[in-house]
Amino acid sequence: MLRSISRNKKKAIILGVFLGAASFVGGSLLATKNTNAAVLVHDDENIAQAIETVANTYNILTNLQKQLLIDILNNKKLDAGKWLAILKGQAEAEAQNSNGDFCKTPAELSQSGELPGVLNRHSTPTAVMASTIGRVQDVINGNNAEFWQNSNDRAFTRAAAVEASLKDTAQTASNVQYSDAELAKSIDDALEAANNAEGIMQVEQANAVIAAAQVRSIQNGNLILAQMAASTAQVQAANNMEDTMRRKAEQVAHQKLDEWVKSF
Repeated sequence: MLRSISRNKKKAIILGVFLGAASFVGGSLLATKNTNAAVLVHDDENIAQAIETVANTYNILTNLQKQLLIDILNNKKLDAGKWLAILKGQAEAEAQNSNGDFCKTPAELSQSGELPGVLNRHSTPTAVMASTIGRVQDVINGNNAEFWQNSNDRAFTRAAAVEASLKDTAQTASNVQYSDAELAKSIDDALEAANNAEGIMQVEQANAVIAAAQVRSIQNGNLILAQMAASTAQVQAANNMEDTMRRKAEQVAHQKLDEWVKSF
């Protein structure tokens, strides 16, 4: 590039000299035909202006070329392979959060003797808790005889349901750990790309990757918090059901005792 500019400058100066010389020769010819001009007038100022005009034209062209190169550089994108590798890493980090029993349907889980966790993606917390723990109000009203007929089985079901949710929480924590590690790697790669960027677009691409990773990391944090909160709520609901059933059993026992005493 520097050699090309040097050659162009030389050509511009030679052209300026040539134009100045041509003007000088033209003036000489006119002077010989003019019988009133005894002495040839040598105009150094015109020659200098001609050279300056050529030089200015050259500078304009070179500046436009430089600006064009800058525009091309600023529009240069990150290497496709590196860009796709970064995006693939983030996609894998996000996909990791779909790994676990909570992604299986309750029907699929039942085939292997498993129960759905409270945040099963194919059900709702209300449906899961109603089917595995039951409704306290039904026990209080005495509307659900099944809870009394199979009290031990229902207690085992509640314990298994809580265990399923705790397993999902542990799996989610593992997923988030892996996902965050992948996101951190993608941020490192993006920072490296930004540090070696050759144009504005490359910097913007790197910043977009970093911003996306930050959003996904926040989502990961919210995901694990949601699992923990849901599991805690289910444990409390199970404990509340156990306590309610115990109190209801005591109430029924007292009523029967009162009825027996009154029967005498």
